Amino acid sequence: MLVEYTADGVSLAAIGRARTGDLAAFGELVWICRRRTMGTVRRLIPRKRPRRRGVFMAGLEQREVDSATASAGWQALRDEQDRARNIDYVDSLLAHLAPSDRIPIVMREVEG
Repeated sequence: MLVEYTADGVSLAAIGRARTGDLAAFGELVWICRRRTMGTVRRLIPRKRPRRRGVFMAGLEQREVDSATASAGWQALRDEQDRARNIDYVDSLLAHLAPSDRIPIVMREVEG
């Protein structure tokens, strides 16, 4: 019995054509494998940021808009400073570990 498709339903002929540089075949493979690929990408991207709610500034006076803009700028700066402090703190904790203990932890957090 000749196998023509992978377990995921990908044509072996399309794989062969893509390997030789056939862009249409490559596009077909990308289309077929898109869900699995995006699932993998989502698992590899750590620490998702929560979505921020939109603020509508229509109807505000200019001084209120300026105040809101300044406040948002300060909040972004504070967030970045907090993030940098957290990274430094975790790095300092990891520095106390032996490489044989540190590597699996880093791999787990980075690679999932």
